[in-house]
Amino acid sequence: MTTKTLCSMKFKYLIAFLITLFFTNLSNSQVVINEYSVSNLSQFPDNYQKYEDWFELYNTSTTSINIGGYYLSDRPGNPFKWQIPENTVISGNGFLRFWASGRNEASGNHYHTNFRLTQTKNNPDYVILSNPFGTAIDSQQLQITQLGHSRGRFPNGSDNWVIFTNPTPNTSNNSAQAYIGYAEKPEMSHQAGFYLMDNQLLFPLTNLKLQLDIQLTDPHLPQIQLFTPIPLILIIQLCYKPKLFILIPIYYQV
Repeated sequence: MTTKTLCSMKFKYLIAFLITLFFTNLSNSQVVINEYSVSNLSQFPDNYQKYEDWFELYNTSTTSINIGGYYLSDRPGNPFKWQIPENTVISGNGFLRFWASGRNEASGNHYHTNFRLTQTKNNPDYVILSNPFGTAIDSQQLQITQLGHSRGRFPNGSDNWVIFTNPTPNTSNNSAQAYIGYAEKPEMSHQAGFYLMDNQLLFPLTNLKLQLDIQLTDPHLPQIQLFTPIPLILIIQLCYKPKLFILIPIYYQV
């Protein structure tokens, strides 16, 4: 075999390898991080009956994709943190959940990474999916979720991230009740106390649990309606579940 022929064959192999690599990366770029929960304290147990944090990958294509050899991480500076086992396949438009338990193992359809996830205001973790060369395919910085909630794409695979109060690991997000975010803590227009004049109390209300304790100045007065001007002192206790602003007139005459 001549040197020219050998070089020609090497060149052909190189071209074939690059084409294969291109289409492999192209197909795996269709796999995205679709949902995660860092507040799974009582809803979804793993194969150890532990309630670990989890995240889900979604195959946006209609054909199966082998993601074996790819990597998952919680740190942008270390994309090679945990390698997905060989021959791990996500079916077309399918889902695959991973437990961020730190166990570093795979058993059946339970995949446990060697890292855990935390959600903090100052230094939130990431979930990062990278190809075998460490190039990030998808990356999501965690945002805080309340107990038992998750964040995910709605609909599946889209760029729109929402909150799910009923998470959907390993299943579609499309039929779940979605919320755009949490309401901020309401600010009362008045401090707690006794008010002996006509006034108005303004506060935010969405899924708000409102408890009114009414103490009349005259215990012999009949039951009254809230919005009727009568002699009373109103003590208001609020426990809110954060969105809607309403104006409630409250009258105080002593």
